[in-house]
Amino acid sequence: MLALLALSAAAAAVALAVAVASAVRSPIRARAASSCPALVAHRGYAYPYSTQPENSLGAFAAAFRAGAKVVKADVQFSAPSPGNPGGDAVIIHDTTVNRMTTWRGAVDRYQVGTLIRMRLLEKPGVDSSVTSQHIPTLDQALTAIKADRGRVMLEIHADPLTAPQAHLIASELVKVGGWSTSPGWVSFNSFWPASLAAIRAAVAATGHTVVTQLLTWSYTPNAAGNRLEDVAYAQAPASVKAGPPLTAAEVAAMHAAKVKAGAFTPDSRAEWSRLASWEVDQITTDDAGGYVAWCKARA
Repeated sequence: MLALLALSAAAAAVALAVAVASAVRSPIRARAASSCPALVAHRGYAYPYSTQPENSLGAFAAAFRAGAKVVKADVQFSAPSPGNPGGDAVIIHDTTVNRMTTWRGAVDRYQVGTLIRMRLLEKPGVDSSVTSQHIPTLDQALTAIKADRGRVMLEIHADPLTAPQAHLIASELVKVGGWSTSPGWVSFNSFWPASLAAIRAAVAATGHTVVTQLLTWSYTPNAAGNRLEDVAYAQAPASVKAGPPLTAAEVAAMHAAKVKAGAFTPDSRAEWSRLASWEVDQITTDDAGGYVAWCKARA
């Protein structure tokens, strides 16, 4: 009897998977199964795949030269200043400067004038690999990316993103411009739905709109207002309490809900091919050059 119940449960699971896969046939699938998922160059095109430090102007330029159209950059905030009570926006992933510079301490401990003097390391954590490049401000990064006619996805790490911080980011976007000639050239993602809602509201107050994407370590129903859910392809670090990584059935479920599916950060051809077979819409990878070559080989 137990065996029959187990077989029935297994059959039901298979039927559910088939039903979800059938539901995927909706307008959300904009690409052909044989084409490549959209590429996002994770923190640019950096070490160990190039000689550029991650999240540097050089890494972003290298990604565009390699054929990427979109780069991902991480936003943190400096110590508050009289003009910016929420701090100034700079481009660095970690909450400290330890891994990517020869300095030590929290990013928000330093004023922006000090942060932009810090030289970046080519090899994270290796002080002898210091380069001539410095931590860029958000304004510097946006200006350089726009000059390269590229696009950028900004990851918001602040939780919560305060009103002054959201206003600062929106103001920077307006100052750099490009909305009329290249709508949507800046988008946002974050693990924090409230931070994404804050940036949508701040940008809307300027008369513009932005696309936002929810980052998750393990698939969950997508939060309202986000066009894509970007899910970890590999198991989350032990320090993060999360469920299993992305599966083909979850990609189908997102499509059935008319939400695009993304994956971060697979770096091998085998992984890219597997995700393409699942019809993932977007892949964020460290190896932008390798991805472009793999995609061309599929044509």
